[in-house]
Amino acid sequence: MLSEPGLSRIHEQLSQRLIAADPDAVVEHWLHCPHHPEVGEPEFRRACDCRKPLPGMLIEGARRLGVPLSGCASVGDSWRDLAAAAAAGVPAVLVTTGKGAAEWRVALAAIGTAPPTAPDLGAAVDWLLSLPTA
Repeated sequence: MLSEPGLSRIHEQLSQRLIAADPDAVVEHWLHCPHHPEVGEPEFRRACDCRKPLPGMLIEGARRLGVPLSGCASVGDSWRDLAAAAAAGVPAVLVTTGKGAAEWRVALAAIGTAPPTAPDLGAAVDWLLSLPTA
């Protein structure tokens, strides 16, 4: 759906906007899955554990940051995001802006419990901050 250079440009623009809003803002790692088992460039056409709903990206993110999965949480806008979080054993919240509202029922069926929701990213952050710490 998107080339690696195209994704890099998006990441660069997002980083610039974050820094414009807060000069101290830093994105330590951008993670994405370039793989698809059936479509795309041949070098990326394969099954993998980083393609959601599998938890590979969450596990890799925790590893890169040097934190245990028990110290992680996930914010997403699709059932795949919530299923990956459930597979990794981390709490997750579904943001209902964009496609997220339509994903609630699918997420419920996929993970077997009603996912917590937030109307936007700011509310998702508030939800994350309300979680008990170990």
